[in-house]
Amino acid sequence: MVRYTTSTSVATILGTSFSSSTDPTNAEVNTIASFVSAYIDQLTGRIWTTATTSEYLDVWDADRESLYGGRPGTDVQDAFFLKKSPVTGIDALRENLGSLGSAPSWVSRASGIGGDYLLYGQEGMVKFHKSQPNAGRNRLWVSYTHGVATTPDDIAYAAALLAAAEVITMIKRGSDQEGLKSVSIGDATYDFGDLETQRDRLQKRGENVLAARGRRLYMEAL
Repeated sequence: MVRYTTSTSVATILGTSFSSSTDPTNAEVNTIASFVSAYIDQLTGRIWTTATTSEYLDVWDADRESLYGGRPGTDVQDAFFLKKSPVTGIDALRENLGSLGSAPSWVSRASGIGGDYLLYGQEGMVKFHKSQPNAGRNRLWVSYTHGVATTPDDIAYAAALLAAAEVITMIKRGSDQEGLKSVSIGDATYDFGDLETQRDRLQKRGENVLAARGRRLYMEAL
């Protein structure tokens, strides 16, 4: 699983350290960090690392009336938005030249000014400028890499804050008993009565960092 933070960063937030013999262990904190990272992906609607995926694309005629060739003399769709963005590179783009009812006949299409199409990476758009594809269902197949090469610092910070809050939640739940005055997290001891306040503070700070990132994503989309 992808992690945008490490147990070391979480320990720094909490002023402690984790090992194979602490409670929680180093491995347990890394597992929490993985869960938090997946939550951040869901919340922001994108990933903050790189991944490769592929998809099929339908090609419509210009009036979006047909997937089967359209009317004689009409143009076909020449711009396609991929499901994932930003796109850092197209690994392969192929067109099926087979006719309806026949076996697929996949032919590679070239990218670049001298090729068939251009990639607009931030928008996740492929735009044909030469030899537009034929109309048809699943007419194009594209394999591409999306995301960012390096996880931004604010995302890593938010992941560390939220993971630290989850660690406190886990420890507090396991230690919540009447009369308990202190609890250990890693190799440090904390006042039990302050845990909830500290957890809320870390959670709110992490959410504020992600909210600021969300506002930037919104402005980039305009």
